[in-house]
Amino acid sequence: MVDATHTLFPELSPVLADLSFNAPTVARFLSVGGGALAADGGSSYADGIKQREHRLPQIAMIDAQSFRQLKTRPSDDRGNSYLAPNAQERAIGLGALETGDCDNVGGGQRDPNDGIIPNFPLQIEASPPCVVQPPSLLQGQQFPKIQRGKAQVTGPPAGRAGTRPATP
Repeated sequence: MVDATHTLFPELSPVLADLSFNAPTVARFLSVGGGALAADGGSSYADGIKQREHRLPQIAMIDAQSFRQLKTRPSDDRGNSYLAPNAQERAIGLGALETGDCDNVGGGQRDPNDGIIPNFPLQIEASPPCVVQPPSLLQGQQFPKIQRGKAQVTGPPAGRAGTRPATP
């Protein structure tokens, strides 16, 4: 059994360290399940036994951008697969969620000037600000890389903490 733990812990420790750093995100993910399954479809009969049905409520956001075919990345595209655990808090100071890169607009832009959305009742800019997320406080890298035997145990960042300030 002792030999097995020598094999297990180098694999498990980096995963647990990453879960510790991302604790707020993991907690939100786990807590949503109960509410998501709260929709009740009434009763049904399966195999002659009366039981409650549950369903997952869904909302589809469909607009003019939903089905467009693109050969290049549009200027309004923002995305980040690896948001920091405090990304929402940092967005308050920056005016937008941080993104993985701003290559599609030629670099970070606080106030993009790509025109007004045509035929839209409100006069708003077509593209949101673009702010590149700094390297992570956990590993100092843009994207997490969990490696066997390397576990840096760090709690989640507090407030607007980061490797760069969350100010415009």
